[in-house]
Amino acid sequence: FFKGYYVLGVVLYSANTISGFTLFTTTVLVKLNDNLSAIWARRLHLSTINAVTSGARVEYNDVMEASDQHVVLVGRYANSAAATDKQQIQFAKVDQVAGGLIWGYRYNYGNCHSNGLSVTEAPNGDLVATGYAEKCTLPSPAGIRQLLFAKVSSLGVPLLFRQFDNPSGNFVGDKITRFDPVAAVNGRYLISGYIEVPSGNLTPNRQNLLLDISGNGTINSAAHFGSVQKQEVFDHIFSRSPVTGLLDVYLTGYDISTVTTQARAYFSVIKYNPVLLTYTINRYDIFRNYTGYPGRYGLEVKNAGKNRFAILTSSTITTSGSNSVLASTVFVRDLVQPPGDTVCYTPAIPTLVTTNWHYADAVPPRLDGYKTYGEEWLTTPKIPNKLVCGTQWLIKPKEAVNAFVNPPDEIAVQDLPATAARQVSASVVTGGIIHPNPAGDIVYVQLERCFSKTQQVINISLYTPAMKLVRTQPTAGKSEQVVSLKGLLPGMYVVQLQQGNIRRTYRVIKQ
Repeated sequence: FFKGYYVLGVVLYSANTISGFTLFTTTVLVKLNDNLSAIWARRLHLSTINAVTSGARVEYNDVMEASDQHVVLVGRYANSAAATDKQQIQFAKVDQVAGGLIWGYRYNYGNCHSNGLSVTEAPNGDLVATGYAEKCTLPSPAGIRQLLFAKVSSLGVPLLFRQFDNPSGNFVGDKITRFDPVAAVNGRYLISGYIEVPSGNLTPNRQNLLLDISGNGTINSAAHFGSVQKQEVFDHIFSRSPVTGLLDVYLTGYDISTVTTQARAYFSVIKYNPVLLTYTINRYDIFRNYTGYPGRYGLEVKNAGKNRFAILTSSTITTSGSNSVLASTVFVRDLVQPPGDTVCYTPAIPTLVTTNWHYADAVPPRLDGYKTYGEEWLTTPKIPNKLVCGTQWLIKPKEAVNAFVNPPDEIAVQDLPATAARQVSASVVTGGIIHPNPAGDIVYVQLERCFSKTQQVINISLYTPAMKLVRTQPTAGKSEQVVSLKGLLPGMYVVQLQQGNIRRTYRVIKQ
């Protein structure tokens, strides 16, 4: 519903105190417009902060925009950072307009650790999450992790908390998505993550997991796949064939090398039949690690055009001696025209096994007492890109679609020329360039804040959000220009200012 971005993270010992206290961990949620200017930034913590509660661990792991257009979070809470302090799963709903808290609850799920790692929405608006709830022996809250399927109402009322038991080792859901919107009100979901299964040396072997579960908590099918080393799915997306009804599931994560014991990112395609409940591995590309790359993890996979996918990875790079740094890299995979060589990747097809598990239910009480706090947001200089493998990928102005014609294996996006780059505008909240915003029938544009030579012709164009031209007007010799919104329906519009080959783009809301 919102054209822009939400950024979710956690800060440790922030210099920005709340009620005079430095907090141990605080979740930070930032809402950015499509020019990456902050609309608001909020910190989430307890409503009462003192010397005791300032040490609480408040960490959210996933964010989504629900059908009521508010923002939903899932994560974990603990009274302190001590390993002996029990962690609890927590949900929150935040107003997407200003970032205020609508409700926030943590759930006392037994005596062991629990954590929410991913959240999605049921057809009826219920919130469905996965993660883990541990199986511990008191007094320690830690133990073997068991896959958790949790469901609360849109108001935060607990509906179903189901813990699936895997006796051989850890069993965790990292990502959940709904793939069957017509399965009554409960929906049907894909969960990916990892499971540890017995191996020959009696040490549990971590493998990729893909699981189909109904909204009532019934596992329809599940499969794990991998080699004798560790694997884990960090992210997945899917597409549905309109003819056959089959699902193509696209995954990324990491695969530990059996030779070097280094983590390597991968991209995999699995075809799933939700009627016959069968899985087939069609593709499993491991991105090769070069000298100086002791580890690489696939964090997210996104659509990057028709039959093309972009995989974001986190790479550990050894710089000199034992020193190392972390870097973000992007791979682009083309399913129609895969690369003819294996310079940047190694193809593999791991063993796939289907299985099932037992479960136990609980109805945990909920505890509230949360609040959001305003936070500053500072823009820092861009980090320069470095080419690692393949050909550099340059997105030319007005040719973004053509950039996907021949994507390389790994890309480093190059900055656009200064005369053609989309400029970062002033925040629509603080105003200044365009005011008032939101507006009535007219808005004022401060041209002298956009261009140094306002005596030259500046074209002002007004577009719908779909970039359909509404009207245009030239101006010259004025430092301020009036733009009419009269006769337009309420909503968001795009104001584009252009002088020669320099272009500025801003958003304005008509009330």
